[in-house]
Amino acid sequence: MNPGFNELWPTTVYLGKIEDETLLSRVCDAIFTEVDLTNPPNDFHEYDILRDGSEVFQEFRDKVVWPAFEKYLLNWNIDINDFEERRVRAWLTGSYTGYAMPVHNHSGSPISSVFYLMNEEQQAGGELVLMDPRHNANRGYQEEFKSMFENQCYTPKSGEFTMFPGFVYHHTLPFKGKIRLAMPVDLFL
Repeated sequence: MNPGFNELWPTTVYLGKIEDETLLSRVCDAIFTEVDLTNPPNDFHEYDILRDGSEVFQEFRDKVVWPAFEKYLLNWNIDINDFEERRVRAWLTGSYTGYAMPVHNHSGSPISSVFYLMNEEQQAGGELVLMDPRHNANRGYQEEFKSMFENQCYTPKSGEFTMFPGFVYHHTLPFKGKIRLAMPVDLFL
């Protein structure tokens, strides 16, 4: 066994940054000009903005999304190129005041992510809350161990993304700001 019980059931959550700010800006511009944000195409079973959207979305997929998943999988010494079939599916979440998402996971996707393309209002809610996937793991622990089982709350910033196993239950707190752009992306192998 590797040293440390935290390596027995790894739940690696990765926070990254979109380095190509020019491409990020172009993607935001494309969303504002090509997508009806009052009713975004978010039925991700039929529509994939990275496949069905304009060329700038496909460039974002190739230059940002694929390399991010590739880097994330290296945590387990997994080469994404070893999988004969691999695809991503992306959509946009609600972008305006009042948006929230109830507790859910991304069944069928080994790795899930959210790319925060634009989120300038840092104190406006909309935090991503990740829940401990080991249901009832806290049973029998004393109060002093409480921090080991608490939900992890992440306040997104423009140009950041997070990746986590698709089995991790999570939710989004109500967004109280004016506008933000978030693109969930699931990996399928």
